[in-house]
Amino acid sequence: MDKLGLIAGGGRFPALLADSARKCGVKEIVSIGFPGQTSPDIGEHVDRLFWLQIGQLGKIIKTLKREGVKEVVFAGSISPNLVVRKLKLDLRMIALAARVKDRTAETVLKAIGGEFAKDGLEMIDPTSFLTPLLPGPGVLSKRKPKGREAKDIEFGWKIAKKLAVMGVGQTVIVKDRSIVAVEAMEGTNSAIARGGEVGGIGTVVVKVAKPGHDMRFDVPVIGPGTIRALAESGAGAMAVEAGKTLFLDREEALEEANERGIAIVARR
Repeated sequence: MDKLGLIAGGGRFPALLADSARKCGVKEIVSIGFPGQTSPDIGEHVDRLFWLQIGQLGKIIKTLKREGVKEVVFAGSISPNLVVRKLKLDLRMIALAARVKDRTAETVLKAIGGEFAKDGLEMIDPTSFLTPLLPGPGVLSKRKPKGREAKDIEFGWKIAKKLAVMGVGQTVIVKDRSIVAVEAMEGTNSAIARGGEVGGIGTVVVKVAKPGHDMRFDVPVIGPGTIRALAESGAGAMAVEAGKTLFLDREEALEEANERGIAIVARR
């Protein structure tokens, strides 16, 4: 691929993706960054960087087209609570907002993808550049989930899948086959912390992808920050979806998990 457009949200994911895409043979990367969301160091990983506002859909599309981009990836987090805050929107974004049936991240991002397609910009799955970072099924840590933890994982998995379909969140926190916390707009780590406050020591965290999950617009991610959140909350185990969860800095994260005695498992 000669040229790739990168819509860069927050966190390390955009820089990691840019570096991986380069290793996969992408010759030039043009990135759109958002002040207050995108890490400033993204410029060190791409060829050209344009800082725009999230609500400037028309300008984002025009910029990518002017740069000769045909394929685009979205990587990184955008604060979910932005959908309930007042943003400055350009005319194209206002028209899109009036058409969508709801303001969930999936609905909005798919609608944005549709607008990109109208102008010849194809949104592609970023995990095509990151296959080695998607763990397959199995126990990832030294310790495997114990009896009660395994039962909580099984229980939480079914609930998390149902909630994901409803667009509530991808993560549930379980203890003794009771749901003690559910992820909403606050994000995974905050949900884990709240689960610890409610459930105490020994909670289990389950993070899944929505059935039929469109990886072009949202990739479940865990990393060292997730492990720290587990440790601080007193959680004993975590299950993620194999093949659909990006595990950043896996070696570092698992080293800490092993030191803390936290079981991490990937399952189908």
